[in-house]
Amino acid sequence: MTSIRKFLVVALVWCLLGATPVYAQQQWGISASFTPNWKFNADEVGRLFVRLRDFRVAGPQFSLGLLHGRTLGGDTGVEISYKKLTSVPGITNITGVRCSGSAGCANNTENFIFSNASLLGLEGHKYWAFATIKRRVQIGMNLAGGFMAFSGQANFVRTDYHTEFDRTLNKPVLAKEVTEEQMSMANAVKVLSGLSVFPTIRLELGAAAIIGNGTKIRMGYGRGFPGNDQLNVTVSHFFGSGAVRSVASR
Repeated sequence: MTSIRKFLVVALVWCLLGATPVYAQQQWGISASFTPNWKFNADEVGRLFVRLRDFRVAGPQFSLGLLHGRTLGGDTGVEISYKKLTSVPGITNITGVRCSGSAGCANNTENFIFSNASLLGLEGHKYWAFATIKRRVQIGMNLAGGFMAFSGQANFVRTDYHTEFDRTLNKPVLAKEVTEEQMSMANAVKVLSGLSVFPTIRLELGAAAIIGNGTKIRMGYGRGFPGNDQLNVTVSHFFGSGAVRSVASR
């Protein structure tokens, strides 16, 4: 065998042993997801930020993302999410107590009323596919993390009491002073928590149905911070997967 033939044989063997199977190659893709009811974990967040313990906001979430992975395997990606908060109660906190003898006592308070509230976030994720059954059903786990920021308006009302002497009654009384201010919701949340953006993390178990060349629908359920996705649906599509599936099925 000549040296050229030896070289060709070695090159062919190397290609056969070292090349990645076509069906195992990764592709780029896109995703879209919907969460019917995203809820802010006021109880858990309130343990870290006491002034947010009554901040029970909720609403639907929509996300668009860019993926890199395989239809029959896992993937990584980044998503932009938008949450329209349809349930946004006000927050009233007691900031102190003022007492004045016979005048009694009164609470100093701060009150926030929110409007046009929403959330905008950016997250990265890693999805592991534990098992793929007959190339049609997939079971896996998704881990995601990033940050989110509030948008909207807030009306801030602060009520303070102080003691002053009433010459008509000839005794000390409690006088009320009210301060009102308009601010953005982002600034209001920063006043309440000290944070302008919130870090996010969530862990979900999921089941997916592979419905076509490169397309699958995944349903996930899990826990997160500072909010929970009670149930979400994600549709993903990997470009070029049609050709991959055609070659792999031969």
